Amino acid sequence: MAISRILLQHYDNSRTVEELVDEDEFQLFSTLYDKRDKQNAIMVQLMGGYGILYAPHAQVLSFDPTPEEQEPLMQRLPGETLSEGMFIIKPLLDDVDLGGVQAKHGYYSKIWKNRLAEELSNNKNGLVRRLRNAGLNLINLRTAVYRWVDPPSTVIHAPQLIGHFKILIDVLAVDFGIKDDNKRGKIQGWQYAWNEIRSSRGEAIQAGVNEQELIEEELMSIINSNLDDIRQKASTENIFKFQIPSGNSLQGNTIFLKVYAIETGFKAPYEEFKKLFELSEFEQWRV
Repeated sequence: MAISRILLQHYDNSRTVEELVDEDEFQLFSTLYDKRDKQNAIMVQLMGGYGILYAPHAQVLSFDPTPEEQEPLMQRLPGETLSEGMFIIKPLLDDVDLGGVQAKHGYYSKIWKNRLAEELSNNKNGLVRRLRNAGLNLINLRTAVYRWVDPPSTVIHAPQLIGHFKILIDVLAVDFGIKDDNKRGKIQGWQYAWNEIRSSRGEAIQAGVNEQELIEEELMSIINSNLDDIRQKASTENIFKFQIPSGNSLQGNTIFLKVYAIETGFKAPYEEFKKLFELSEFEQWRV
Protein backbone atom coordinates (compact mmCIF):
# COMPACT_ATOMS: atom_id res chain seq x y z
CA MET A 1 0.00 0.00 0.00
CA ALA A 2 1.02 3.62 -0.39
CA ILE A 3 2.85 5.37 2.40
CA SER A 4 0.57 7.34 4.71
CA ARG A 5 3.31 8.14 7.17
CA ILE A 6 6.73 8.31 5.54
CA LEU A 7 9.84 7.37 7.46
CA LEU A 8 12.39 7.96 4.74
CA GLN A 9 15.93 7.38 6.00
CA HIS A 10 18.75 9.44 4.58
CA TYR A 11 21.40 7.62 2.66
CA ASP A 12 24.17 8.76 4.99
CA ASN A 13 22.60 9.97 8.22
CA SER A 14 19.69 9.31 10.55
CA ARG A 15 17.42 12.24 9.67
CA THR A 16 14.03 11.40 8.24
CA VAL A 17 11.51 12.98 5.94
CA GLU A 18 9.15 12.75 8.90
CA GLU A 19 11.24 15.50 10.44
CA LEU A 20 10.74 17.60 7.34
CA VAL A 21 7.11 17.07 6.38
CA ASP A 22 3.92 16.75 8.40
CA GLU A 23 1.87 13.58 7.96
CA ASP A 24 -1.03 15.52 6.39
CA GLU A 25 1.26 16.92 3.71
CA PHE A 26 2.39 13.48 2.61
CA GLN A 27 -1.19 12.38 2.18
CA LEU A 28 -0.83 14.25 -1.11
CA PHE A 29 1.37 11.35 -2.23
CA SER A 30 -0.61 8.39 -0.93
CA THR A 31 -3.83 6.47 -1.70
CA LEU A 32 -4.88 2.85 -1.51
CA TYR A 33 -4.16 0.68 -4.57
CA ASP A 34 -7.11 0.50 -6.93
CA LYS A 35 -7.16 -1.96 -9.82
CA ARG A 36 -7.98 0.03 -12.94
CA ASP A 37 -6.69 0.23 -16.48
CA LYS A 38 -2.91 0.17 -16.39
CA GLN A 39 -0.56 2.35 -18.40
CA ASN A 40 3.13 2.18 -19.17
CA ALA A 41 5.24 3.81 -16.49
CA ILE A 42 8.78 4.70 -15.50
CA MET A 43 9.86 4.24 -11.89
CA VAL A 44 12.19 6.83 -10.39
CA GLN A 45 13.95 5.25 -7.41
CA LEU A 46 14.85 7.65 -4.62
CA MET A 47 17.43 7.47 -1.88
CA GLY A 48 16.13 5.50 1.10
CA GLY A 49 14.26 2.70 -0.67
CA TYR A 50 11.32 4.59 -2.13
CA GLY A 51 10.16 5.50 -5.61
CA ILE A 52 7.66 7.36 -7.78
CA LEU A 53 5.96 6.32 -11.02
CA TYR A 54 5.76 8.70 -13.97
CA ALA A 55 4.21 8.42 -17.40
CA PRO A 56 6.65 8.05 -20.30
CA HIS A 57 7.75 11.49 -21.50
CA ALA A 58 6.44 13.12 -18.30
CA GLN A 59 7.91 16.52 -17.53
CA VAL A 60 9.29 16.44 -13.99
CA LEU A 61 10.36 19.56 -12.11
CA SER A 62 13.90 18.81 -10.96
CA PHE A 63 17.17 20.26 -9.72
CA ASP A 64 20.66 19.38 -10.96
CA PRO A 65 23.22 20.14 -8.23
CA THR A 66 26.18 19.92 -10.61
CA PRO A 67 28.05 23.25 -10.21
CA GLU A 68 28.73 23.67 -13.93
CA GLU A 69 25.09 23.10 -14.94
CA GLN A 70 23.82 26.20 -16.76
CA GLU A 71 20.13 25.49 -16.03
CA PRO A 72 20.00 23.62 -12.74
CA LEU A 73 16.24 24.03 -12.36
CA MET A 74 13.99 22.82 -15.16
CA GLN A 75 11.47 20.26 -16.37
CA ARG A 76 13.21 17.00 -17.30
CA LEU A 77 12.29 13.63 -18.81
CA PRO A 78 13.00 10.60 -16.57
CA GLY A 79 15.66 8.42 -18.13
CA GLU A 80 16.60 11.06 -20.67
CA THR A 81 17.36 14.45 -19.17
CA LEU A 82 16.48 13.48 -15.58
CA SER A 83 19.16 11.16 -14.23
CA GLU A 84 20.78 9.75 -11.10
CA GLY A 85 22.10 12.33 -8.65
CA MET A 86 19.51 14.98 -9.51
CA PHE A 87 16.66 15.95 -7.20
CA ILE A 88 12.93 15.68 -7.87
CA ILE A 89 11.06 18.70 -6.47
CA LYS A 90 7.69 18.17 -4.78
CA PRO A 91 5.83 21.43 -4.01
CA LEU A 92 3.71 21.50 -0.85
CA LEU A 93 2.17 24.93 -1.25
CA ASP A 94 -0.45 26.76 0.74
CA ASP A 95 -3.67 27.66 -1.08
CA VAL A 96 -2.96 30.02 -3.95
CA ASP A 97 -5.41 32.62 -5.25
CA LEU A 98 -4.35 34.20 -8.52
CA GLY A 99 -7.67 35.86 -9.15
CA GLY A 100 -8.96 33.04 -11.36
CA VAL A 101 -11.66 33.26 -13.99
CA GLN A 102 -15.06 34.33 -12.72
CA ALA A 103 -17.84 33.20 -15.03
CA LYS A 104 -20.43 35.83 -15.89
CA HIS A 105 -24.13 35.41 -16.37
CA GLY A 106 -24.81 35.29 -20.09
CA TYR A 107 -27.99 36.66 -21.56
CA TYR A 108 -29.68 33.26 -21.76
CA SER A 109 -28.51 31.91 -18.41
CA LYS A 110 -30.17 34.84 -16.65
CA ILE A 111 -33.48 33.91 -18.28
CA TRP A 112 -33.53 30.22 -17.42
CA LYS A 113 -32.08 30.69 -13.92
CA ASN A 114 -34.76 33.28 -13.09
CA ARG A 115 -37.42 30.86 -14.33
CA LEU A 116 -35.91 28.05 -12.25
CA ALA A 117 -35.87 30.27 -9.16
CA GLU A 118 -39.58 31.02 -9.67
CA GLU A 119 -40.48 27.33 -9.88
CA LEU A 120 -38.42 26.45 -6.81
CA SER A 121 -40.15 29.20 -4.87
CA ASN A 122 -43.64 28.18 -6.01
CA ASN A 123 -43.49 24.37 -5.85
CA LYS A 124 -40.08 22.76 -5.41
CA ASN A 125 -41.47 19.26 -4.82
CA GLY A 126 -43.65 19.48 -7.89
CA LEU A 127 -40.73 20.67 -10.00
CA VAL A 128 -38.52 17.79 -8.90
CA ARG A 129 -41.33 15.32 -9.66
CA ARG A 130 -41.91 16.79 -13.14
CA LEU A 131 -38.20 16.69 -13.93
CA ARG A 132 -38.00 13.03 -12.91
CA ASN A 133 -41.08 12.15 -14.93
CA ALA A 134 -39.47 13.85 -17.95
CA GLY A 135 -36.38 11.66 -17.63
CA LEU A 136 -34.00 13.67 -15.48
CA ASN A 137 -33.31 10.87 -13.02
CA LEU A 138 -30.35 12.14 -11.04
CA ILE A 139 -30.02 10.57 -7.59
CA ASN A 140 -29.30 13.96 -6.04
CA LEU A 141 -31.77 15.89 -8.19
CA ARG A 142 -33.27 17.87 -5.32
CA THR A 143 -29.83 19.14 -4.32
CA ALA A 144 -28.78 19.66 -7.93
CA VAL A 145 -31.60 22.04 -8.83
CA TYR A 146 -30.62 24.34 -5.97
CA ARG A 147 -27.05 24.23 -7.23
CA TRP A 148 -28.14 25.13 -10.77
CA VAL A 149 -29.94 28.23 -9.59
CA ASP A 150 -26.78 29.54 -7.88
CA PRO A 151 -24.98 32.53 -9.44
CA PRO A 152 -21.81 31.74 -11.40
CA SER A 153 -18.52 31.01 -9.68
CA THR A 154 -15.84 29.77 -12.07
CA VAL A 155 -18.58 28.30 -14.27
CA ILE A 156 -22.28 28.74 -14.99
CA HIS A 157 -23.89 26.08 -12.79
CA ALA A 158 -26.10 23.79 -14.87
CA PRO A 159 -26.72 20.11 -15.66
CA GLN A 160 -23.62 18.29 -16.89
CA LEU A 161 -25.29 16.67 -19.90
CA ILE A 162 -26.92 18.45 -22.82
CA GLY A 163 -29.90 16.07 -22.71
CA HIS A 164 -30.53 16.85 -19.06
CA PHE A 165 -30.29 20.56 -19.74
CA LYS A 166 -32.87 20.34 -22.52
CA ILE A 167 -35.24 18.48 -20.19
CA LEU A 168 -34.82 21.23 -17.61
CA ILE A 169 -35.59 23.95 -20.16
CA ASP A 170 -38.59 22.05 -21.55
CA VAL A 171 -40.09 21.40 -18.11
CA LEU A 172 -39.59 25.03 -17.12
CA ALA A 173 -41.14 26.09 -20.45
CA VAL A 174 -38.54 28.82 -20.73
CA ASP A 175 -39.28 31.56 -23.23
CA PHE A 176 -35.97 32.98 -24.45
CA GLY A 177 -37.80 35.64 -26.47
CA ILE A 178 -36.33 34.53 -29.80
CA LYS A 179 -38.55 35.13 -32.82
CA ASP A 180 -38.14 32.77 -35.74
CA ASP A 181 -40.28 32.41 -38.85
CA ASN A 182 -39.56 28.66 -38.96
CA LYS A 183 -40.75 28.26 -35.35
CA ARG A 184 -37.36 26.99 -34.23
CA GLY A 185 -36.96 29.73 -31.65
CA LYS A 186 -37.36 27.47 -28.61
CA ILE A 187 -34.72 25.04 -29.87
CA GLN A 188 -32.36 27.86 -30.71
CA GLY A 189 -32.87 29.39 -27.30
CA TRP A 190 -31.79 26.36 -25.29
CA GLN A 191 -28.92 25.75 -27.70
CA TYR A 192 -27.66 29.29 -27.18
CA ALA A 193 -28.00 28.83 -23.43
CA TRP A 194 -26.09 25.55 -23.60
CA ASN A 195 -23.32 27.20 -25.58
CA GLU A 196 -22.96 29.77 -22.79
CA ILE A 197 -22.53 26.94 -20.30
CA ARG A 198 -19.99 25.15 -22.48
CA SER A 199 -18.06 28.36 -22.95
CA SER A 200 -17.86 29.02 -19.20
CA ARG A 201 -16.60 25.47 -18.60
CA GLY A 202 -13.98 25.82 -21.29
CA GLU A 203 -12.75 29.08 -19.80
CA ALA A 204 -12.55 27.49 -16.35
CA ILE A 205 -10.49 24.57 -17.65
CA GLN A 206 -8.15 26.88 -19.52
CA ALA A 207 -7.88 29.11 -16.47
CA GLY A 208 -6.86 26.10 -14.40
CA VAL A 209 -4.13 25.23 -16.88
CA ASN A 210 -2.90 28.81 -17.04
CA GLU A 211 -2.97 29.17 -13.26
CA GLN A 212 -0.88 26.03 -12.82
CA GLU A 213 1.66 27.34 -15.30
CA LEU A 214 1.84 30.67 -13.46
CA ILE A 215 2.35 28.91 -10.12
CA GLU A 216 5.12 26.77 -11.56
CA GLU A 217 6.88 29.74 -13.12
CA GLU A 218 6.71 31.66 -9.84
CA LEU A 219 7.99 28.66 -7.88
CA MET A 220 10.95 28.24 -10.23
CA SER A 221 11.74 31.94 -9.88
CA ILE A 222 11.72 31.69 -6.08
CA ILE A 223 13.95 28.61 -6.07
CA ASN A 224 16.36 30.18 -8.56
CA SER A 225 16.74 33.19 -6.29
CA ASN A 226 17.73 30.87 -3.42
CA LEU A 227 20.07 28.54 -5.30
CA ASP A 228 23.02 29.10 -2.98
CA ASP A 229 21.10 27.78 0.03
CA ILE A 230 19.66 24.91 -1.98
CA ARG A 231 23.06 23.90 -3.38
CA GLN A 232 24.46 23.87 0.15
CA LYS A 233 21.73 21.51 1.34
CA ALA A 234 22.03 19.33 -1.76
CA SER A 235 25.75 18.85 -1.13
CA THR A 236 25.16 17.20 2.25
CA GLU A 237 21.61 15.81 2.22
CA ASN A 238 19.68 13.37 0.05
CA ILE A 239 16.28 14.65 1.13
CA PHE A 240 15.63 18.14 2.37
CA LYS A 241 12.92 20.72 2.81
CA PHE A 242 13.07 24.25 1.43
CA GLN A 243 10.66 26.71 3.01
CA ILE A 244 9.60 29.53 0.71
CA PRO A 245 10.67 32.83 2.31
CA SER A 246 7.91 35.13 3.50
CA GLY A 247 7.03 38.03 1.25
CA ASN A 248 6.60 35.91 -1.89
CA SER A 249 3.33 35.39 -3.73
CA LEU A 250 3.59 31.66 -2.95
CA GLN A 251 3.84 30.26 0.56
CA GLY A 252 4.64 26.75 1.73
CA ASN A 253 7.45 24.28 1.24
CA THR A 254 9.16 22.22 -1.42
CA ILE A 255 10.70 18.81 -0.80
CA PHE A 256 13.87 17.86 -2.70
CA LEU A 257 14.27 14.08 -3.20
CA LYS A 258 17.52 12.71 -4.63
CA VAL A 259 17.28 10.26 -7.54
CA TYR A 260 19.12 6.95 -7.02
CA ALA A 261 18.10 5.07 -10.19
CA ILE A 262 15.52 5.05 -13.01
CA GLU A 263 13.80 1.89 -14.27
CA THR A 264 11.42 1.13 -17.12
CA GLY A 265 9.12 -1.88 -17.46
CA PHE A 266 6.12 -0.99 -15.31
CA LYS A 267 2.36 -0.78 -15.94
CA ALA A 268 0.12 0.80 -13.31
CA PRO A 269 -3.18 2.67 -12.93
CA TYR A 270 -2.71 6.33 -13.77
CA GLU A 271 -4.09 7.21 -10.33
CA GLU A 272 -0.92 5.76 -8.79
CA PHE A 273 1.44 7.98 -10.80
CA LYS A 274 3.39 10.74 -9.03
CA LYS A 275 2.91 9.15 -5.60
CA LEU A 276 5.58 7.94 -3.19
CA PHE A 277 5.75 4.18 -2.47
CA GLU A 278 8.14 1.75 -0.83
CA LEU A 279 10.15 -0.11 -3.47
CA SER A 280 8.50 -3.42 -2.59
CA GLU A 281 5.16 -2.04 -3.77
CA PHE A 282 6.40 -1.63 -7.33
CA GLU A 283 6.69 -5.39 -7.90
CA GLN A 284 2.92 -5.60 -8.43
CA TRP A 285 3.29 -3.28 -11.42
CA ARG A 286 6.45 -4.72 -12.95
CA VAL A 287 5.97 -6.35 -16.38
